[in-house]
Amino acid sequence: MKKLNPPMIAALGTLFVIIALGVWLYLSGVAYQSPDEIVSLSDADRSPTDLQMFEQNLSIASNVQIDNSNVKQVIASLVRPQTYAALITNTLYYDDTFGSICCKQYVRDNASRVDYLKADSNIDYSQIYFEDICYMIIGDSFTQMPVGNFTFDSSSMLPTYETILDLDDNYITGSRMYEQNGQMIIEIDTDINGAIGIYRISLKDGLLCSADFSKDGKMIRKVDVSVTDEIPAEDKFILPSQSTPIYQK
Repeated sequence: MKKLNPPMIAALGTLFVIIALGVWLYLSGVAYQSPDEIVSLSDADRSPTDLQMFEQNLSIASNVQIDNSNVKQVIASLVRPQTYAALITNTLYYDDTFGSICCKQYVRDNASRVDYLKADSNIDYSQIYFEDICYMIIGDSFTQMPVGNFTFDSSSMLPTYETILDLDDNYITGSRMYEQNGQMIIEIDTDINGAIGIYRISLKDGLLCSADFSKDGKMIRKVDVSVTDEIPAEDKFILPSQSTPIYQK
């Protein structure tokens, strides 16, 4: 696979930055009722096993005939894990070349960490999001800033299920549920001023599993997300020179 050379990466600007599933991905879904009525799940219902989560999501999605008018409501209703790790691969297409950039996210105890990976898979730098603070970690030092001034949405090239929920309904041009490689998928087509997007949400965990973006018939970017149910180690959430995880303060 061809690699993006430094000038091309610089030209892409903020597209060089990848942040994993949004800080709110760990939030639980809510049970589907009707287009105007959603009932939140209790805390006891927010940590199901993989099988229980899939069964609940399948029941939610199968309870209605999915179409453009209700697909956002169905996606909002899906049950999601509070603890997981995810490897995200973005493939960028630029003229006759392309390259991949990867990052990994860890979520637990209402905290989220993103490791941005170099080409050799070593960590370049990291970010930890907890409550309203973003901690930027480079080497053995860190700085912090309000999340409001440095958000996932403003610096990320990774869509999430919340990206779909934030879309204007008029941008949704198609929606469907189907099985692919043994996995049940909800797929959404979008068209925003000629920019075509295809988002896929897995019923296994209610999270985005892939997305494609094109313009004028040419692929611009492809996103692949691989989620595991591993429990991230506590040291992933310990800031340099400190001894306890950020969520224990």
